[in-house]
Amino acid sequence: MIQQDFLSAVKNLIPSSISFTDAISDILGISQDSAYRRIRGEKSLTIEEIAKLCSHFHLSFDKFLQADKNIVTFNYESLNTQQNFKDYLLRILDMLKKMQHIPNAQIMYGADDIPIFHHFNHREHTAFKVFYWQQSVLNLPEWQEKKFAVKEIEDEIINICKEIYDLYQKIPSIEIWTDESANSTFRQIMYYWESGLFEDKNEMKIVCEQFLEILQNIEKYAEKSFKKADFQLYQSEIQVGNNCVLVTFGHLQMVYLRHQTFNVMTTMNQEFCQETSSFLKSLTKKSLLISGSSEKQRRKFFQQIYNKIGKLLEEINA
Repeated sequence: MIQQDFLSAVKNLIPSSISFTDAISDILGISQDSAYRRIRGEKSLTIEEIAKLCSHFHLSFDKFLQADKNIVTFNYESLNTQQNFKDYLLRILDMLKKMQHIPNAQIMYGADDIPIFHHFNHREHTAFKVFYWQQSVLNLPEWQEKKFAVKEIEDEIINICKEIYDLYQKIPSIEIWTDESANSTFRQIMYYWESGLFEDKNEMKIVCEQFLEILQNIEKYAEKSFKKADFQLYQSEIQVGNNCVLVTFGHLQMVYLRHQTFNVMTTMNQEFCQETSSFLKSLTKKSLLISGSSEKQRRKFFQQIYNKIGKLLEEINA
């Protein structure tokens, strides 16, 4: 029964255009007949085979065990090197690619700051965020003596980020923001401006202008309740406290929690995911839906940050 549940979860993560048997055969390096026997339950998966499948699909096996419900297993990603940061982006990209082929996929995001995906549609702004995260948040040694310049960020990283943005646009999502969510990025830009950490004043201006455009686009998505998929935006007066992301794909759910500012913990523990889902749904009930209707409140919500960016651009241009 555990094996059947596990393989059923794996099947949900495989695009319908790909044969389930072929996928298991390729990943495990076994014949199609051997794959059939495992799928039918005639032969048990070995521990090594389970580990291969979990690693390939970023699955946690603990959700399939009859374990103490008070014990939750997390996967932990420490972004303590530049390569780790790149791998982190690639894992986000890989998950979004899988979600494109899964019915009823959805991302629900309790946002302490602007959800990461929105930052990746403009080259200069993407470069700024990547630079800031590596220098000022992750404190990677090789970035400590540098000033920000777009040229410091590899084209490969920019391209990965853009693909993440494009895929997120196609996935239905619910975002819960507070009044502070957009202020986080504004304060980052201000800090670099006041500290003289922009190598080129013109690039600083472009970053600000693109940040303004990002917010204007999000406001448009909220107005239509649509990006390239359904989009709901809530304004919460309750501080989220930490970025909390619930990903739903098929019959599976996964929770992403931020740890120590930018490191990430993930789990597919069923009880924990259900509890997180209940928390986020409860938060929406206590929040104001500013997508679709509520034009006055939506405009007021965004205008506050527009005014701050406008004043900064006036200062830059002075």
